[in-house]
Amino acid sequence: MIRGSVGRFASPFSSGYEVGDAGGGKEALDTVALSEPDLIVLDWQLPDMDGIQTCKALRAHSDVPVIMVSGNRANPKDVALSAGANDYLTKPFGVNELLRRIESALKH
Repeated sequence: MIRGSVGRFASPFSSGYEVGDAGGGKEALDTVALSEPDLIVLDWQLPDMDGIQTCKALRAHSDVPVIMVSGNRANPKDVALSAGANDYLTKPFGVNELLRRIESALKH
């Protein structure tokens, strides 16, 4: 989950959805265990465990759609998808692109 910025951008779009955030992979896993979100935007670079580890741990007990994002172009998209991410975006990306991908993921 990307702290703060996604919530600001997604809130007007996500009428009927609660937007939350987590400061790292462990907190994200704890949050998902308590209440299953409709979708997760997960950053590859997290302070405690990376997004790949977080996504793999998440997939052990949840099929919630995951959009992985990374600011490091060296991070291969196929690694994120193999870890269980449903989609992948390289930062920087436009708000509209993120919102369209959120809409698409929520339709499936």
